[in-house]
Amino acid sequence: MAELDEMASEATGTREKHLREAKEDALFSRQSGIARSVEVGVDCNVDDHIAVTSTGAFVGNADYLNHQRREFEKRRASLQQTGTRNAHLTVQRIGDRFGRWSEDYLHQCSKAIVEEACHHECTHIAFENLERI
Repeated sequence: MAELDEMASEATGTREKHLREAKEDALFSRQSGIARSVEVGVDCNVDDHIAVTSTGAFVGNADYLNHQRREFEKRRASLQQTGTRNAHLTVQRIGDRFGRWSEDYLHQCSKAIVEEACHHECTHIAFENLERI
């Protein structure tokens, strides 16, 4: 448990360091007249959403994604119990379809994060540190 607390404080410290550097860059750029540097932070898997930004925008619906995954698993299990060649081919086909669908859904979520950053004129997007979790 102490290791988790240490990792969490390390990740928080790193993010705070980057935010502090971004604020210093913004202050310097305001004084020197150079384009400003603003950062939007992104936290993943928060309150049934794919992500939430530091601007307060919730992106994606994790419940919807999990529901689609469960439905795919149910269909796959049912077809595998059938055991026929046609069922096997159908499992492959719907697996490919689900893979493409989930990739597209996550791509739409990532585009929404970028649009949110552009809307607030942010120059950087910072994600939470997901290493060693």
